[in-house]
Amino acid sequence: MALFQFSISEAETNPQNDSEYGGNVMGESKFIKGVQKTSAILFKMEDFLTSATFCAMLALIVVQVFVRFCLTTPLAWTEELTRTFFLISSFFGGAACVKTRSNVEINLLASVIKRISKGRRHQEVLLTHAFDVAASLIGVLFSIVITYFMWTYTLDLKHQGQISIALEYPLFWVTSTISVALALMGIHYLFHFIESAYIVAAQGRKKEEDCEQ
Repeated sequence: MALFQFSISEAETNPQNDSEYGGNVMGESKFIKGVQKTSAILFKMEDFLTSATFCAMLALIVVQVFVRFCLTTPLAWTEELTRTFFLISSFFGGAACVKTRSNVEINLLASVIKRISKGRRHQEVLLTHAFDVAASLIGVLFSIVITYFMWTYTLDLKHQGQISIALEYPLFWVTSTISVALALMGIHYLFHFIESAYIVAAQGRKKEEDCEQ
């Protein structure tokens, strides 16, 4: 998913932080405010699940090390549950990273945009959001495809009745949570697409009005 991100400044990353080119434009739309509020609610849920599962994973690792080296009676279920928590925290953390744009980035486009704009702030921000529209759309399409395949795999696991070795819980429980996390990534990409597309359209209308005047 990080392939669809590129490094831009904080003001460009979050349109509300740029009062001239983003904040006042975004503030005029109740729909955009609703999108941002929904995104924030989803992020809080993702952040909580990531933190909770990560802390549980660390606790299980401590228990596993203690019983293995101090009691010499390793517990197989701790290793299995640790892997499960690691998967859940990784994918929900990935969804949270898409929301905050804090995943690994390729900053090539940012350099190209600055070179093209030649210091013109308005053009730089407009190009940044235009590229972000395309990148977010690719992210949405990729998320749809990978979520579909993961959900298909989940249904196959449920149909086959596969269970874990140690705790014997259904494996489709784990892949179901991964499917949800992948879907959340797609939702955040969709929200980025909507916000950036709205800014590009608003700035286009503003430029037309200035030309008419």
